[in-house]
Amino acid sequence: MTGPFPGFPVALDDRAADDITDLIAAQRDKLPFNDHLPAFDPPVHTAHRALLPRMITPKRLKENEEFV
Repeated sequence: MTGPFPGFPVALDDRAADDITDLIAAQRDKLPFNDHLPAFDPPVHTAHRALLPRMITPKRLKENEEFV
């Protein structure tokens, strides 16, 4: 999510062609913004995203606009 700038907690030099999905999952808590929706991978992203339509309704947006 933050691109190449923060780096990765584990060296990836020898893993260029490998699937590093499990490695990312194991190190996720050390990555910046790891608890934000865009950083999640499916199925966690899908499950969290499914909650948003109930929270972001036109009525709720209008209420928030008035608050801000």
